[in-house]
Amino acid sequence: MFSVITDEERMEKTFLKDYQKPHYQILKLDLEFSLFDNYVTVAQKSRYQLDEIKPFFLNGLDQEILELTFTDKNQSLEFKVEKKNDGLTVFPTVKEFNLNIKTKINPYTNKSLEGLYGSKAFLVTQCEAEGFRKITFFPDRPDVMTMYTVTIEADVKKFPILLSNGNRIEKKSVGDNRHRVTWQDPWKKPCYLFAVFAGDVDVLTDTYTTRSGKKVNLEIYAEKGKSPRCKHAMESLKLSMKWDEDKFDREYDLSEYMIVAIDDFNAGAMENKGLNIFNSKLILADSQTATDADFFDIESVVAHEYFHNWTGNRITLRNWFQLSLKEGLTVFRDQEFSADMTEKGIQRVRDVDTLKNRQFPEDAGPNAHPVRPESCYSVDNFFTPTIYEKGAEVIRMMQNILGKKQFKLAMDRYFKKYDGQAITTDDYRTTILDESGYNSELFVNWYQKPGTPKVSVTDSWDATSKSFTLHLEQIESQFEIPIFVELFDRDGKKLDLKSDQVQTNSDGQKLILLKTSTLEVKWDGLSGRPVVSFLRNFSAPIIVSWNRPLDDYYFLALNDDDTFNRNESLQQYWLNSFKNLYTQFILENKKDAVSKLQPLNGLLESILKNEKLEERVKAKLFSFPSHSVIMQFMGFLDAAGFQKTEMTMKSYFGKNLGSTLKEKVLQLNTQLTQLEAKSDHYDQNIAAKRELKMNLTDLLESVEGQTNPYQTKNFTSVLFQFASQLKVLAGEARKQEILKFYTQWKSEPLVLNKWLQTISTSDHPETFETIKWVCSQGYFNPENPNQVYALLRNFGNNLFYFHQNNSHYDFFLGKLAEIDAFNPQVAARLATTLQVVGSLPEEKKSYLGKLIQQMTTSNKLSKNSFEVLSKLA
Repeated sequence: MFSVITDEERMEKTFLKDYQKPHYQILKLDLEFSLFDNYVTVAQKSRYQLDEIKPFFLNGLDQEILELTFTDKNQSLEFKVEKKNDGLTVFPTVKEFNLNIKTKINPYTNKSLEGLYGSKAFLVTQCEAEGFRKITFFPDRPDVMTMYTVTIEADVKKFPILLSNGNRIEKKSVGDNRHRVTWQDPWKKPCYLFAVFAGDVDVLTDTYTTRSGKKVNLEIYAEKGKSPRCKHAMESLKLSMKWDEDKFDREYDLSEYMIVAIDDFNAGAMENKGLNIFNSKLILADSQTATDADFFDIESVVAHEYFHNWTGNRITLRNWFQLSLKEGLTVFRDQEFSADMTEKGIQRVRDVDTLKNRQFPEDAGPNAHPVRPESCYSVDNFFTPTIYEKGAEVIRMMQNILGKKQFKLAMDRYFKKYDGQAITTDDYRTTILDESGYNSELFVNWYQKPGTPKVSVTDSWDATSKSFTLHLEQIESQFEIPIFVELFDRDGKKLDLKSDQVQTNSDGQKLILLKTSTLEVKWDGLSGRPVVSFLRNFSAPIIVSWNRPLDDYYFLALNDDDTFNRNESLQQYWLNSFKNLYTQFILENKKDAVSKLQPLNGLLESILKNEKLEERVKAKLFSFPSHSVIMQFMGFLDAAGFQKTEMTMKSYFGKNLGSTLKEKVLQLNTQLTQLEAKSDHYDQNIAAKRELKMNLTDLLESVEGQTNPYQTKNFTSVLFQFASQLKVLAGEARKQEILKFYTQWKSEPLVLNKWLQTISTSDHPETFETIKWVCSQGYFNPENPNQVYALLRNFGNNLFYFHQNNSHYDFFLGKLAEIDAFNPQVAARLATTLQVVGSLPEEKKSYLGKLIQQMTTSNKLSKNSFEVLSKLA
């Protein structure tokens, strides 16, 4: 039956232009898993229906074939099969038949965390993007959708819980202390949404009644003793279900919704139909072990995976080049959900912070790619900030152009038109825009062109004609850009003036639609030069070049009613002050340069004393620009010089605002002590007080050189206290403090992740030695993705420290190569931290470039890591 073909693995690209629709359907698929101590057998029976008789390919890796037959109506069929390294080519002789194949796999030694693998005493699957081929031989592509019936048989003591997609239709004992459970999913799905879980776990249960009155059983599974920590996730799930009904009229479509939390997971979570598999860090939380950021992330990601039920599962993607069809749209939906759960402007600040810190550098570096890519070495590398966060911004721009009312009608049309289908981003774009009467011919560039669009702005004020004009110019490529805009007079009053170049969407929001390479926007009838609130709510993901007066930023930071633009104006003022200080203090050695920080100091004091501002807004305003944003603003990275400049600024503000800061920190601490005594349940308003307190304390500590005594017992504060101690402790005392924290929390993996993160993000001179010591003591497990991201990725992203010493590069790339040997997905994600290489000084750029080149020419890298690193050399 087999003719074996030697097929050397090559670094071959896959191209979107080569996509071909499958010439077959799989009408149904039956899978039977038999779990044993050292292996698992998988029996597949699938029904094929071909449009024409020609060969087709079954993807398959790391499996031993025990049986393979083809049948129809109880008759055996003889098909030629060619075996290759990555699967089987089948040469059929009839159009309809059953494929019957039984394979043997070993999930217990599978360290890639793809397919079926072991996590502690559990067995679990991860099939997105191409993990299903490690489970059975199958066309592992998202446009092949079928109905699944799954039976799992296992030892009842070792694996009492057996889960899969859909509805549980049978459960029975089969003797020899074994039991069998059968699941059936009534909805067609691609194999990347398949899931299985087996283990001995606890469960938190609840129910939700949909708008139409259907009762849904909700179950969250976690390690023994940890189900109480799933309560926040459960509440988040119910909020998500209600929100999707209210905002998009989407009800849940099965009788059960299950989530499983595990510690070993390459990503954050997976939206498998009816059975989500989650990284435990995004499910488990209580006030003793989780930070406020953890609680927020859990709510957001639980919502994201639930929303995938309609935007990803019911309507899925034709091929992996269309990944943003589901991810960009679902990120947008989870952002809108989070905005409704909090202050909308604050959420928009969070969204754009993520975009600027993660996606803008990607767009500016050698790994830049379009939202809809054209080629790849590995589809696993598509899971990027461009596909997710920039993809969400593209959806948001559609809503900004149409307005929420018209966008909602377009989404209703989209759900109705494509339910149950595998489609493309073009299908989505034309349905939302063109079928709403809006020509999207130019808008398609957002999907097809890489890079962040740049818009140059100048302004002119004509005192004689009382007119004000904005001159806009698109630099390089031409896009369709919606720009929300408002004018203020110098008293802070919003001006209601018309302009021929300003229109309104269905919600009445004023916007400039920049479609041409240049555009002049003119307002008449003004009594004085206005202040422009430009790109309000960050209505398009662009970079604006505008040499406007700093007084404008000062004014908007105090007066803009758009929370995002208020924060952005303060950030711009801060960045300009940073640039001036770096130039004069670091490069020109002018010691009196710090005195020029006084205007910014006064602005910060005004904000802090403004009783009308909510504390959650103040908390964001006192979150100064990240190292990544500073690097982008400056256009290069001088790690040591930037670090000294930042420390000088913080020290200046800590000293000059000292009494005001201390007074506010003491007030906040008193409030928090009282509030936390009443309840330890997560509360956004209390979290905002903690965030503000920590930001202000950070300024104080830059002067005092010691930790602030005003701390509370909430874990967010406990972790902040630990980070504060790492700033000042050195030598043996530093090691002892680190060991003390480890000893206290060593039975809590999620806390240890934060411990590693705190160590790796410190700017203390001994940070690198500390990291090496942690690794040498066995406190770091490179096989656990959470620990890899916590220690190594955060170390690489610690820009002002990591890029000061070449030895850091040697260590980092050594660890990356080690991890790449067994988990290419994680290694490739780790490699993306080096995409800033183009911003480094020549000496460091050359040194790092040579190291990377040695790795990429060694023929030892996975295609995942090769694809990322080869562009950096």
